[in-house]
Amino acid sequence: MLDITLHSDAVHRGGGQIIPAARRAFCSAMLEAKPTLLEPIHLVQVRCPEKVVEDVYLLLDKRKGFIIKESNLGDDVFVDAYVPVGELVDFDRELGSCSLRTAVFRNVFSHWRGVQGDPLQLDTPAYKLVSQIRKRKGLPPEILN
Repeated sequence: MLDITLHSDAVHRGGGQIIPAARRAFCSAMLEAKPTLLEPIHLVQVRCPEKVVEDVYLLLDKRKGFIIKESNLGDDVFVDAYVPVGELVDFDRELGSCSLRTAVFRNVFSHWRGVQGDPLQLDTPAYKLVSQIRKRKGLPPEILN
C-alpha cells in the first residue's frame, strides 16, 4: 500500500476497514515473490540381513529415497538413506512385508529440501503437492492469483 486515506472519524477507521486491504496486499506480495515449497527430509537407517538388502533398496527407491551409505557388520547390512517425510507413511509395514520381518529401521529429521517446480504453475511437482494439501484441508485445489 502506497497511499491510504482514512476517514477523520475514529469510528470509521477500525480493523474492519484496514485489515481486508492489508490482507489483500500481503497475499498479493507473497504470490509475486516466487514462493518455493520446502519438504522435510529424514535420515532413515535400516538394519537387515544381507539376503533381503536388495528388497530394501527397491523399497527405498520406490519411496524416493537417496541411499548415502551402506556398511556391513557380521551378517547384518546397515543402509542409510535420505527419504522425504511424506513418503514414510506405512514404511514400517511395507519394510516388514518385503523383509519377512527381519529388517528394522529408525528415522530422524535431517534437513529441508526444495520441492521441484513453481507451486503456481500447473503440472509441476510443487503445484501437485499444494493441490493435495488444499484438498486435504477442504479448500479448492487451485490457487487464485
